[in-house]
This record gives sequence, C-alpha cells and structure tokens, in this order.
Amino acid sequence: MGHRRLLGTQGATVALLLISPLLGAPLLTASPATAFGPAGSTSLDPGGTGDDRDRLPRHSSDLTDQSPTVVSPRVANEDIAYFRIPGESHPVGPGLNFASFDQYDARGWFRAQVLTANLGNKRLQLDYVGPKKIAQRETMKKILKQRRAVAGVNADFFDIGDTGAPLGIGVERKRGLIHGRSEGWNNVFTINRRGVADVAQTFLKAKVVRGSGQQVKVTNLNSPTVQAGGIGIYTPAWGGVARTRVVDNARARREVVIRRGRVVANRPRLSGSGRVAKGTVVLVGRDRGATRLRQLKVGSRAKVTYRLSKGAKVAVGGSGRLLNNGRVVAVDDGPMHPRTAIGIDRDKGRVLVLTVDGRQSSSRGLTLVETARVLRQLGAEDAINLDGGGSTTMLARRPGRRPQVANSPSDGSLRKVPNGLGFRVLRSSGKRQRIRIEGVSGPLRVFPGLRRTVRAHAHDKQLGPAPLGKRPRWKSSARLIASSGRNAVVQGTTSGRHTVTVRSGKTRGRVPLTVLGALARIDTDRSAVSVARNGSAYFTVEGYDAAGATTRVDPRNVSLSYNSSLASIAATADGRFKVTARNSSGAMPVTISVAGRRAVLGVSVGGAALPSTAVYDTAPWVSPVVVGPGQATGNRVAVIADAQVSPGRTVRINRLKATIAEAVSQGAGFVVAAGDVAESGSLADLNLVKQIFEEELAGTGVGWRFLPGDLENSSLDNIRTVFGPPVGTSTRQGTRYLWLNTASGTFRSGGFGQLPILRDALAAASTAPGVNRVVVMGHHPLVSTTHGVTVGDQREAQLVLQMLRHFRTTSGRPIAYVSGHGKRFEALRHEGVDLVNIGSLTAAAGPVAGGGYEGWGMLGIETKGTLRAEFHAR
Repeated sequence: MGHRRLLGTQGATVALLLISPLLGAPLLTASPATAFGPAGSTSLDPGGTGDDRDRLPRHSSDLTDQSPTVVSPRVANEDIAYFRIPGESHPVGPGLNFASFDQYDARGWFRAQVLTANLGNKRLQLDYVGPKKIAQRETMKKILKQRRAVAGVNADFFDIGDTGAPLGIGVERKRGLIHGRSEGWNNVFTINRRGVADVAQTFLKAKVVRGSGQQVKVTNLNSPTVQAGGIGIYTPAWGGVARTRVVDNARARREVVIRRGRVVANRPRLSGSGRVAKGTVVLVGRDRGATRLRQLKVGSRAKVTYRLSKGAKVAVGGSGRLLNNGRVVAVDDGPMHPRTAIGIDRDKGRVLVLTVDGRQSSSRGLTLVETARVLRQLGAEDAINLDGGGSTTMLARRPGRRPQVANSPSDGSLRKVPNGLGFRVLRSSGKRQRIRIEGVSGPLRVFPGLRRTVRAHAHDKQLGPAPLGKRPRWKSSARLIASSGRNAVVQGTTSGRHTVTVRSGKTRGRVPLTVLGALARIDTDRSAVSVARNGSAYFTVEGYDAAGATTRVDPRNVSLSYNSSLASIAATADGRFKVTARNSSGAMPVTISVAGRRAVLGVSVGGAALPSTAVYDTAPWVSPVVVGPGQATGNRVAVIADAQVSPGRTVRINRLKATIAEAVSQGAGFVVAAGDVAESGSLADLNLVKQIFEEELAGTGVGWRFLPGDLENSSLDNIRTVFGPPVGTSTRQGTRYLWLNTASGTFRSGGFGQLPILRDALAAASTAPGVNRVVVMGHHPLVSTTHGVTVGDQREAQLVLQMLRHFRTTSGRPIAYVSGHGKRFEALRHEGVDLVNIGSLTAAAGPVAGGGYEGWGMLGIETKGTLRAEFHAR
C-alpha cells in the first residue's frame, strides 16, 4: 500500500515544465472532440498513446522555463509519453547554465542534471581535466578544484580493475594528445582547432622512425592495455603504474627505452617501475610487436611521433554514439543505469552535458536508447555516451559559491576517476558585482510568526565568489529578527508579498518573501524513515495554510520528541533533519510540533517494522467544503467505498443495499462505487456488485459508476468484462467527471497512459462550454492523515496535484479529487484544489471524533461549481 505524505511540493516553485510550445510540437492528445465529448459518458483504456508519430522536432529551449503545466510529447519514430518536473536551475558562469529535472514515463522516475554551454562565449573554456598522471584516479571534486573549474563531469571509461587508466583518446589544451589507441575505442567528443564541438571517430597515428628511415607502426599511447601484437608508447605523463600490467597474458614482451632520440635500452623483460623519466619514451611490445622492437638497436637513432587522424584541441573518449544527426543510433534498450553523456545542439551552438541518477529508489537510471532520446528532447543532434554507473558525477557552482556535487552518485560517495570534462571561466575578477540571497530551506516562503533563515553570497561579473564585505546591512519589510554577516533571520508578519534586502557598500541584493496564511497543519516529506544500522537518513517538515499553500518549515521553528537512545535527529545546514542510528534495531514515533500544530513520523532502524497501528496518524484535516447531512446542495452525488461484498456475505450485502437506497432517498442523482465495494476481483464478486446496483437503482433514474479498488485488483480483465474500461469521463449538469484507476496502488501500475489521458481531459475541460467544475475520482487518496492508504508513489501524487492546480489556475474553474480508501472522512484544500476522502462502509480507522466512521459520503455541486461534502454514518 502507499504512503500518506506529499513529497516536497514547495508551492508554486515546483512547476511542471511546459515542453510543447518550446518544442513547437503538439501535445500527445486523446482526441478531445471524441474521447471527451461535452456530454454523456466515455470509457477509455490507457493501453496506448495513439499513432500520431514523427511530429516532434529535435530542438528545444533551455530548461529554465518554469511554466506550470505538463507534457507528454510524441517523439519522432517513438511511441512515448513523459512528464517533466523542473528542479533547480541557475547560471554557473558566462554562457554556462545548470538545470535539474525529474522525468516520469511508463518505466518510472529518473532524475537528471544538465549543463548547457555556449562555447562561443570567449570567457568560457571547456577542457579535458584529470590528475597529473594518466594512470591515476581522483574524485571529480578534487580534479575540478585543482583545475579551478566551475563545473564538470566525469568522462572516459577506464581500466577499473587494474591500471586505472582511461580506455580511449584524450587531448588536453595544454599538453595536447596524451593517450589514445589506433583501434578499438575511437569514438570521441572533441573540440577542433576552430573551437567547434563534434562527436566523431578519430584514430591514433603513431610510429617509430629509425635512423635508416624505416618505420615501425605503434598501436597505443599511454593505454591501459597494449593491443594484441601491438606496440605501446609510454611517456612521463603515464605515471607510476608498472608497465607489466599493460601486457597481461602476452607470450612475448619487449621494452625499448628512447632518450633524446637514441635507443638506450632494448630488453625482453619489462622494468617493475612504470615511471618514465623526463625526455624519455618507453616502447612496450607484445607478441608480434615485441618481435618488431628487436630491430631497434641500442645506440641507434629513433624518433617517436604520434598524432590523431582528426586534429583536436580537446578530446575525451566514449563508448559509442547515441545520436547521429538527430537520429537515435544507440541500440541497447535493456539495462538501466546511471548515465553520463554529452550532446551537441548545432542550431543553437550549444553543448549539453547530461548526468542521470540511477540504481536508487528515487531514480531508476536510463538505457542507452533512453539517454539518446532525452538528449534529443533537450535539443541535441549528435551525442556520445560517457562512463556511467558509479562513475557518473556532475559538479556545478551557484553564483558566488564553490562547485558542489549536483547529482546523486550511485555508490553513495564520489568514485575516483581518471579524467573528465571541466568548464573554466577566464579572467574572473573576484570583485563584488552583485549579491544573491537564498533561502536556506528552499524558496522564500514563511508562515506568520515563524522564522526563516536567509543567506547572502556575493559574486563578480563572471559569477565567481567575491567578498561580501565586513558589515552587510540587512533589511526586510517583514520582521528582521537577527543578522550576522552573510546570514539573517526573518519572521513572517502579515500575509502577502514582502522583500528581504542586503547591502554592502554600493552593492545590493534583493529577493521577494511571501508570507502565507496562518499555519493550519504540518506534515513531513515522507511517511516513514528507514535507517540502516550505523546509517543515516533525512526528512523535512512541510507546513500548509488553510488554502493549502505550502512551504518547508525552517528547523528553528520545529521541536521534536523521540527516543534518543534509538537514534539522534539534528538539523542540517540546508534545512533538513538528519536521523542517525544509535542502536542496531528498533522503531519509534517522532512527534513533531510547530506553533501548536502536530505531526508524527515513524522511524525504523535496522529494518525493524513500524507498528501497524494509528500511532503515526495525525488529526483529520477538515476544510470549508465539509457540511452537515442534507446541506450539500445542488447536483448530489453519493460516494460509497469499502463495502467488501461477496456471495454469502449477507450482512455486508444488506448494508450495501440499504446504503444505496438511503443515498437515493437523500436525493442522489448519481452513485459512485469508489473501490473495494467487492471483496475480490473474481467474476462472482464483481457480478454481484453489478447486480446489486442495477437492482437497487432500477426505475430510479439514478446512474452509477464503478471504480476499482485494491481488493478488486486481482483481475483487471474481469473488471473490464463486467464494467468496461476503468478509466474514462462523463459530464453531468455542468460537472466534468474524470475516472482514474489506482487499484494497484499507483497510477502507473494501473496503466501509465491514464496520466496523459488525465492531462488531455483537463485541457479539454478548461475550455469546454458548459463545464463549471471538474471532479477527478480514484480509489486511493493523494494525501491523507491515515498511515499507508495513499497512492503509493508520492511523486505521482505530486504530479497529479500539480496538474489539478494548473487547471485551477489557468481555467479559473474549481476542481476536486475525491477518493474512498482512507477509512476516514477528511477534507483539505491544497493550493486551491479540494481533496475529499469519503472513508469506509465497513471498517473505521479510529473513533468518530478522529474522522473514523462506517458510512458513506455525499457531494453537492452547485451550478457555479461550488462543492460541498457531507458524510452519513451507519
């Protein structure tokens, strides 16, 4: 079953990216004129996305657009729908920007980070970066720091189990060509001598020229392995790794040392040390290559030369092309892993550096085919795959700050790698030009009476760190509680728009501060926290006002009560709480209090199970939509859930019949069976439900609709056989109803296609004549105070809530989501969206005073769209 919490909405700051207008492509539609007609009822299966292909251009705008809508565009030659939620975005340097996003499709979620670079900017330089020696590894954080880079990623695959040296070709601006091979790993990302980026194949052209003019072909330069029958060149750049390790399993070996143009040694055994003295070149031959080296006599003249078949200022190797002139050429669409890749948008003169998190519950990773598609969605025409997996690392700085890790490495820490690509800013002055103010706990929102920490960072014209000054002066139209150097604490006063300002000398920074309505409730960003033995985990506290506007609560406002012998909980510098295990196993509730509001979070250590009681449930949420019996006027719709009938369950059958009769007597014009009305998904149980409703409603003129629940989820085929497709729409008296299938706990498992269908249905309803309100219905709540009853994927819940909120904001028409799984009657408002959970006909969750009851609900929808909800206990 699902979790009860809504993950990190942060109000309007978590917007759903409007891709379609940027791409110049139509949205993936379900033909609103036929599928969502102005009247009547339509049932739709989300099994396909139509056959509207080859309509998506290859290019898009930057990822910094924060328009609050969603997209599931058609990609050329593909049948794919996806939703993208933008995350953080900011400039990194001149011509260089960073953005992150979450993307959702039929395979699940992944999180990506993108550096977008204009290499035509003369103050921005992209270069090969790595440790001083080729057969040496270091973390990207240390590599970039040594090179004074502002951002970068890992690059080539490498000999991870032995020498640590990169497999392919490497060219650095200062040192030139430093490693490569004549065949076998020749796909590269390159910047040519004109400064133009490209994805190409290039080959090592190397040889030894004897004094007689005879030439000996060379196959490798500072490679981790000399190819079979080949000869490798090793220079002082190689490092200290023994050269015996580059000719494993060779039948014959030979080593030739050339110093200042003469052969000074020629021996059949390789020296133990790998170090090569300055002014010296060492040749290593294996098998036939070793035989060819015999002709280089000690004392004879010999000249070693090497170059690439295509000249380059910068080059790094990759495993293979992903895109070629806008066409996906990657073929592996199986394993999903963390990815690093780089693409080129020739139309806009941009380089797109992509990392994708993987092997984590929050991000599944991508196949190579998917990686190619994502880069094409971002605007790339040509792209190459770089080393992924645990090597995937991206760092980027914020204005005025040092580079920080931007992705989530799958190893849990930074892997040491041999090289990468790094961006440098040339001629950065270090003189204060502007001041940037950031909220420590995310976007600048605060509740009246609560406090919020803000922090200032000064930067120069090129966005590099600059001194803030000794005595910055802080000011706010809200209440300024304290300030010390770059930090200040503000307190919410009257609701509305305020500002926070800091001055240092003649330089000023200013940001808006939104004071929300009074704090109505609090929650956490997850339903429970699981901590491994000797491990740690994190959570945040979220607050909501009466209208559902939300923001993260600064830890300075939070008090916690918990068993400190099991774990410690401490606030972090970024506004989260860190839970660290102190014991090997156990579980506990953590009581969270903020300004008289309370929430409870379950913490499990060492895999201990959380109690299956209501100890982690909070008080029910009640919004103004709730009214007493008989007061929900207008078009009355009865909602019944959790009747759990089956043949032989006489008490339950009679209770359901009586409830239907009562709903009709109370003026219901329509009845919704909102899930778990049958005890199972068997044909016998489902046909019994159908029989009961048809018999009880016969002659009344009252229509009805069946929605599947988790008890009925055992056979979707049976549901279709008895009731038809579970996803669909109908319009009654000015209200557009949208029916969804969450029976298996998530929208995706119920058919990912229903999410694009929902998007398109909302778009159609936003302009449909005669539609005054939209009601979306599914069995599982999006959020709930009852532990473990919501949609299982809370990012899905966030996605759906944002779609509903976007509809409310853009159309001006009211919208609600109604569910029937929580065993509690509760209602709340989230950013203008009404959320109503009807409860259970058979099993209450707690006492009536806590919202628990056995009964059913009635919605009343007035002509102008106003919704009211009443409950009827049995």
